[in-house]
Amino acid sequence: MSTTYPAGWYPDANYPGYERYYDGVTWTEHTRAVAVQPTQVLPQHTRAYPYQTQAHYQAQQYPQQAYPYTVAPTPVAEAQPPKNKGAKIPLIILGSVVGGILFLSFIGAVVSGGSDRDRPTADEPVAAQTTPEPTPTPDEAEAAPQAVEEAPPAPPTADGSVANPFPAPYTVTGFFGAEKYTFTGRVTNADATAAVKEWNMFNDDAPAGYKYVIAEVTMTGLDSDGTEPRYDQYDVQLATSEGNGYDNEIIVFPEGSSSFWDGPTLYPGQSFTGLMAFIVPADATAFLFKVDGDYVASAG
Repeated sequence: MSTTYPAGWYPDANYPGYERYYDGVTWTEHTRAVAVQPTQVLPQHTRAYPYQTQAHYQAQQYPQQAYPYTVAPTPVAEAQPPKNKGAKIPLIILGSVVGGILFLSFIGAVVSGGSDRDRPTADEPVAAQTTPEPTPTPDEAEAAPQAVEEAPPAPPTADGSVANPFPAPYTVTGFFGAEKYTFTGRVTNADATAAVKEWNMFNDDAPAGYKYVIAEVTMTGLDSDGTEPRYDQYDVQLATSEGNGYDNEIIVFPEGSSSFWDGPTLYPGQSFTGLMAFIVPADATAFLFKVDGDYVASAG
């Protein structure tokens, strides 16, 4: 499922301190500088689960059962004629031994039978003991997750191409890699054909199918030998979204405005802002700057 983001300014992940304009479909070349705001730290959501486990065990007892046994009375022997007393002694001893053995066997059977009845058998299953699950209280219920607003995907790292231009301010370097000046530009009038003619009657008309575009450009010097806007402006072109570059046009600007032809020599830390004019196709609506061969996004 795709997510639609509203058009607006969003932080540029590649260039801290700047925002890039998102038109609701894709990232544009428009950027702007913003004051750095402290990052809000969201509080960590913690959850406690204080469970109290209670186990209830009930000892199962088996009652002892008594099994009384009654010894049958000894039958009375019939009257016999008198016998030899000496022959009776071995018989008495043998009877006593056999009786003792039978008695011990009987006692063992009684004890064994009572013990077996005290233990559960396979036909008498023992109920399994279970531990009840704790029931969370209302305070312990898990809070519903809060919706987090998502930001549009971060733009790719700029590489100076038409599709991925450098953001402003852009640093221009010389032949040997030394920094010359920083550049920031923005289009102030995307169709200034009529205005140019009003500013001065001697300004040339735009050719058929073309129009004037006015841009405001700021240069800040970095070179210790100085940077002169009147010459360095030839390194600046206005480019359309297709990447076609158009050179600066010499016109007369209205009284009270500054042209880049009027710019003084800029030394490190000095800045100058002036107007530049370009003639581009009449159907062009989106613009970039092409500075020293690299494409730079408009600052506004």
